Amino acid sequence: MSKIADTPKNFDNMTFMTFEPVTFVPFEPNLIKYDDMSIKQRKWLNAYNKRCRETTGAELQARGEQQAYDWLMSKTEPFSNVPGCMNAGSKTVTVTMTSLAIITTVLQKLLF
Repeated sequence: MSKIADTPKNFDNMTFMTFEPVTFVPFEPNLIKYDDMSIKQRKWLNAYNKRCRETTGAELQARGEQQAYDWLMSKTEPFSNVPGCMNAGSKTVTVTMTSLAIITTVLQKLLF
């Protein structure tokens, strides 16, 4: 479905269109390479997952489909917008080995 786009700049008072999702089904998180995503892409996916939770989740709860609701929640857990860091909701943030090596090197130089 298309809608009028809310653009940050106004180009000669032209109206631009954008697309609105029609279905809110989550992407399979095991097929996504989060480290290859930009911060903008990560924010978009987190926002999309939130909308999946709000729209589809509400409908599944209204129908009493607890198993489907639990599956949806597991596939749409929020993750970090910071490249190299991953988290799922309240779970621990994992730092990549490269980041850990850089942090270790910097700390060694500062402390010794």
